[in-house]
Amino acid sequence: MERVAQIVADYQWWIYGVLGLVLIFFLRRAMMARREIARSTFKLEQEQAQSRYNRSVVISVVILVVVIAAFVVSNPLLPAPQTTPSQRRQSPPVRSSKRR
Repeated sequence: MERVAQIVADYQWWIYGVLGLVLIFFLRRAMMARREIARSTFKLEQEQAQSRYNRSVVISVVILVVVIAAFVVSNPLLPAPQTTPSQRRQSPPVRSSKRR
């Protein structure tokens, strides 16, 4: 898993670029299908255009989820805790400094 995270972190800008281009392609395809829905006169044409529109929107959402996953993998929100041998030992309990 660490190897995959490292590869994604190394190539994250290429991944964003490629997925961004694919996203633009499918968003353009969705806009063209939407325009075709408005212009078509026959029900069959409208159904085919609606199918292309729905498919393009679903693929766009999937691409966005992949981009978010790549971001989360390459930029973890919390750094991994690094333990050293001195941190693994139990420290003595701290006494309170209140006087009685």
